[in-house]
Amino acid sequence: MRTIVTLLLAFGSLALGQGVLDKLKQKVDQLNRVGQPQQQKQGQPPAQPAPQPNSSRRPGNSPSSVAAPVGDVATLAAGAGFVDIAGMKPGMSVKETMLALRAVNPNLTLNPNTFRLEGFGSQDLLDTVNAYTTNGQEQITLAFTVPPGPEVLWGLTRQLKFAENEMPQSGKVLAELQKKYGPESAVQGPRSHVWVFDARGARQSVNATYFSCNPVVAGIQADIPNGYNKRAYGPSSKENDCDGMTVVTADIDAVPQDRQGRQINPAERPVQMLTMTLESLPLHRATVEAARAVALRAQQTQDAKDAQELRNRPVPKP
Repeated sequence: MRTIVTLLLAFGSLALGQGVLDKLKQKVDQLNRVGQPQQQKQGQPPAQPAPQPNSSRRPGNSPSSVAAPVGDVATLAAGAGFVDIAGMKPGMSVKETMLALRAVNPNLTLNPNTFRLEGFGSQDLLDTVNAYTTNGQEQITLAFTVPPGPEVLWGLTRQLKFAENEMPQSGKVLAELQKKYGPESAVQGPRSHVWVFDARGARQSVNATYFSCNPVVAGIQADIPNGYNKRAYGPSSKENDCDGMTVVTADIDAVPQDRQGRQINPAERPVQMLTMTLESLPLHRATVEAARAVALRAQQTQDAKDAQELRNRPVPKP
């Protein structure tokens, strides 16, 4: 009897579906016709949109969307876009995300990763899109929900590497992040800063000692076979539950010493790498469970068919 693990007809960890490639190419061509925005200087963070999480009014985030049932990707997506990284936010369609990505850097190379799942025929399901510069200074991973719901962004990671003569001071980088997202929900060690929001976009305080709900943006292909693994943290999962959270993290990798080996004031340390990650856990969970339900139904149908064929086979004479 087949297991749910055998439902995945993977093309490999970086499989390229021609249909997805064609779609992305069409989107890039459309963007080319829009016109070339002014390119950001390599290694410099692009201008960020005005802070959204702390605003008192949140368009599209109605009480009905906040209380959406698990698995309703479309309803959750309507209220998920209250926080962003470089203009890219959960709930954006693939097209909207590509437009926002082009605004960040029009010269990124795009590499879509797809997979196939029983119950979806020969359809290539878009899992993630990796975008990067040839010099390695910027890398972005975009993670999307899959059918049966709409394909929208549920998480992303953006990594910036700075040239030696362009490294910003860590204190200034942190000040910009706090201006955008508000005070941190938790600080874990000298580098990791965490912002946690509930389903309405209200910033939450968490226990930094036990907090382990940091974003994991690596696609959902591996999550579907066994179902969504509900994350919890701390001594009591009831009091420390990841479910329903939207989490932003910033890893600020700064140089601690100067050329002479002297310690640099923490606020003045030059940042050599900044890694930002954002995940909507409700969207992540909803798409995993919805896709798995389709795959399970397909498996059950096929298993019933196999069982019927077995019953219909003639019994050999002894």
